[in-house]
Amino acid sequence: MAFTRLIITFTGEAAVNDTMTITTNTGKSYVASVQKVRGFANQISQPVSTGTTGEGTAIAYNSALISDNISFGEQLGGQLDISQSSNVITLTFYDLSVTSATFATTGVVTSTSATDTNGAIITYPKINARSPHWYRVQEYSPLGTLTSALIKLKIYEGSQSSWGAAVNWTYQLSSLALNSEVLFNIADLIKDYVPIIFDGSYYSKNPFVDIQVVSYYDGIPASMDYQFTRAFYGYGYFEEGINPELNNSYLQSNNKILKFADSPVIIPVDRSITQSVTYLSEGEQVYTKLLFPIANSALQIEYVTNGSNGADGFESRVILAGGSFEGNTCLSEFEGEFEFFPVDTIHIGGTDGLSIVTVENVDECK
Repeated sequence: MAFTRLIITFTGEAAVNDTMTITTNTGKSYVASVQKVRGFANQISQPVSTGTTGEGTAIAYNSALISDNISFGEQLGGQLDISQSSNVITLTFYDLSVTSATFATTGVVTSTSATDTNGAIITYPKINARSPHWYRVQEYSPLGTLTSALIKLKIYEGSQSSWGAAVNWTYQLSSLALNSEVLFNIADLIKDYVPIIFDGSYYSKNPFVDIQVVSYYDGIPASMDYQFTRAFYGYGYFEEGINPELNNSYLQSNNKILKFADSPVIIPVDRSITQSVTYLSEGEQVYTKLLFPIANSALQIEYVTNGSNGADGFESRVILAGGSFEGNTCLSEFEGEFEFFPVDTIHIGGTDGLSIVTVENVDECK
């Protein structure tokens, strides 16, 4: 999914009474003027030179943009990421209706600007909600003294959407800084939104968790951070510490599967990093499924089987199709011969490498 970006490069410093204007095709705009000291909204503090041309202006303008867009009416919309590096400010519009934006100035300040559609949602490593997941905000001294932080969580199922309006936040939490940092443990808040009861359907239900963090320096919002994550009902071990990612394509710890000869093999894989699942029998490839990421919460985990239609057996397939089942000996023999293709080895190929699982059939429990 591509989003519009406005990239502003300051090639000279601004002076008092200069103005800067951002306008989008949706009719939103942000107009600010340079003052010796920022006292009100839509004002930019007079830049302080850093030795890099335009960087002082970028720092002052970035601070005003963030503060005004958070605290004074979201003048450019709530679906906005603002970042600054050296003399460059980048605005990414997570509102798909924004397809163009312009930047204009008056006064002595000089700049260039350009737009592209290279803004992207990057899905970060998953959150395993049964282990502590800490979000840490650390002080960045050039901005001043970190006094507090605000974290917003949007937890939802379905298609991964654009950022959404502020009213859609599931949680909003704030905390004061201690020892130059703020910590939020968000795992328990997220865990309640991950369904854990199997309803007979092999579809995952891993909600997306969109995170926005606002950092306050000397009581003023001065920086924002965004993350787009996925929630899993997983956990790490004590020695793995906080935020265990466990980014494996194969979502089981065992590399050997024992099963009844007349039962299917169904394995879960993380679709976002798994590229292929191949079933082999006596060294011969009997089935391969190619996978690719899909931004839908019901398709984060793919259950790959040597059966058909996701059913555990012929009877289940008949019932899932709305029919009625009446078994007999001859039918049972037919099922055993034609229901599954044979498999003794499974290869799972992903960005984390190749995982090999062996499968052993048993006739009965011993």
